[in-house]
Amino acid sequence: MSEVLVSEEQKIILLSSLASDQVVRTAHIVDAMGILLVNSKRLQENAKRLAEEYGLNVISTGLTMFEACAALADISGSK
Repeated sequence: MSEVLVSEEQKIILLSSLASDQVVRTAHIVDAMGILLVNSKRLQENAKRLAEEYGLNVISTGLTMFEACAALADISGSK
């Protein structure tokens, strides 16, 4: 999470395998557009309530972090 906090990127989607309130708080601090949880993770209940409070969209995928990053790169046209 510390790398995300020092980044100056804007309009990001935070990818994480963490499902705690820490990932939600970090996404809120950096003004992320949403959170993509990998490895079929689901937010803990307290984190889910916090995400709703902050208005953050959260989705989950069964893909690994590597697979999710590669898929996002493919659809965004990044090389």
